[in-house]
Amino acid sequence: MSGLFSPRVAVVDSGWNPKKDSTSIEACVRVLPCGTVETVPVQAIRDLSGHGTITAQIIMQLNPLARVVPVQVLDWRLDATVEQLAAAMEWCAEQRIDIACFPLATDIEAHGARLAQPLDAMHKSGVVVVAAASRSTGRGYPAQDARILGVCVAECETGHRVELTSDPAIEYRVTLRRNAYANIFSLSGYQMRSSSFAAAQLAGDVAQMMTSMGRQLSQTEARRMLFEQYGRSQR
Repeated sequence: MSGLFSPRVAVVDSGWNPKKDSTSIEACVRVLPCGTVETVPVQAIRDLSGHGTITAQIIMQLNPLARVVPVQVLDWRLDATVEQLAAAMEWCAEQRIDIACFPLATDIEAHGARLAQPLDAMHKSGVVVVAAASRSTGRGYPAQDARILGVCVAECETGHRVELTSDPAIEYRVTLRRNAYANIFSLSGYQMRSSSFAAAQLAGDVAQMMTSMGRQLSQTEARRMLFEQYGRSQR
């Protein structure tokens, strides 16, 4: 397996549970409410909600070669400041992370304006960004930025589907793997239809595409490959 491309995936969420298998964890990062970024040992990080751990595990299952970096911004109530989100984005850009997964969203317009410049920095650095949108509205920041892969979950005849919100002309579909993570979700209390975990699944899929291609993909390449695999034109 040596020599295969192992994408670096930042999971901007609530941290990591060090009692879990941390083989795929490259490093752990904590962002303080003021925006200060700290790199901390795996054993020093905590995930009081379990949300970030589950998100990271989904990505690890989809691509065991991924090098996951939990970036802790959410507290036990799943709250964060906009300065934490901005700092996490800037860190991902500076570190040239391959994929940044944001299983979270804010619907405050002022937050969208504050996050515009850090999103620009990630875009210029070539980071592929996946973010969860509101299930009810399909909107929220950073997911509604047209340059990234924003995802939300919608009802359909067969259960649920994941829609990419970034392109109104084309609907991208990913079938949710309802039973793939039963060992995780049976203990978590979370529902598979959560947009957060749909974002994790999509980030894992993109990570697997990078490994298959043997290199980092641009946002445009990732979007095209996802459409080729899952898409259906609505025109």
